[in-house]
Amino acid sequence: MLKSLFGAGINAVAGDESVQKCLSDYPISAPVHVLAIGKAAASMLGGVCKSSVEIEAALMVTKRGHVKRNTFDTKFEILEAAHPVPDQSSMDAGRRTLDWVSSRPEGSTLLFLVSGGASSLVEVLVPDTAIDHLLTLNQSAMAQGLTVSQINSQRTEISAIKGGKLLSHFRGKRVITLYISDVENDSIATVGSGIGASPPAPNFDFDLHLIASNALARKSIVRAARDQGLFVIENSEALFDDVSKLAPMLAQRVIDGPKGLYVWGGESTVHLPANAGLGGRNQHLGLLFAKEIAGQSAITGLFAGTDGTDGPTDFAGALVDGQTFTAQAGAQAALDQANSGTYLQSCDAIIETGPTGTNVMDIALVLKQ
Repeated sequence: MLKSLFGAGINAVAGDESVQKCLSDYPISAPVHVLAIGKAAASMLGGVCKSSVEIEAALMVTKRGHVKRNTFDTKFEILEAAHPVPDQSSMDAGRRTLDWVSSRPEGSTLLFLVSGGASSLVEVLVPDTAIDHLLTLNQSAMAQGLTVSQINSQRTEISAIKGGKLLSHFRGKRVITLYISDVENDSIATVGSGIGASPPAPNFDFDLHLIASNALARKSIVRAARDQGLFVIENSEALFDDVSKLAPMLAQRVIDGPKGLYVWGGESTVHLPANAGLGGRNQHLGLLFAKEIAGQSAITGLFAGTDGTDGPTDFAGALVDGQTFTAQAGAQAALDQANSGTYLQSCDAIIETGPTGTNVMDIALVLKQ
């Protein structure tokens, strides 16, 4: 049941349908140059292709493995780069993106499709800044458990294309940015480190549309749950803290609370030990939650990333219950070594969805029966 409810949330914020709906509500009559960057780039560009918009040219940059090239016109330029840690492919993609934007003709219209992941996927560093500095910054920030907003703020300072800087090179007449939010408060200045934001006093008309968010996903989950006769206890963005604090807090609310469905969204943080094992924040949070509810027979919890990936893994998250923590030996060791993914796989408590075509932070669903 929890997996189907999670699926209902994903469907509500799918990149293709979200783009199609927006373009239906706000039609574009002129031919457009399309730039799509992020983990949902392929789905979002697919939405443009299904609309009535005429595409003059298109450049897409997405995470490796998140695009099927044969589904797009061969005239579209498609690049795949690294995420969550940037590498030389990110630098190459960033340089190509800057050159592409700079070369758009005068009088042109740019349709910019932005989703989470853009911070890592494309980069051009300010002069006298080496890629080693960027890598050290990213690795240090993730190990310290900094929030996405904090990490993106640091990235923007050393970037020549983030924080509205990319669009300062556009020579056309109009930019329309459609974005899927993977950050708290849904600010375009934070999504992708502000790569889709307007520069100060732009020389073009700028339109901005938020087309999908965590709140919209959770709203659809609540609607689907009520259609199934479930009583919804909570629906809030409550996952903005370290997993070690979130797990006991969430578990206690459920244990002490009434029967029904608890729906939470957001993006937790985790401090990583040296030589961390296999896992991501949702897998770690799920296993910590399983520890807190060990022995409880009526509680089941799902913790997953809406993009279908959790940290540097191919898994989306975890589905746990009161028996998960004691199902195999070594659960506590897995937590200590940030190796939750390995443990969860061993007891069939892992969630694997593949790329979902969207990215609106994380969802936690807990059912108490």
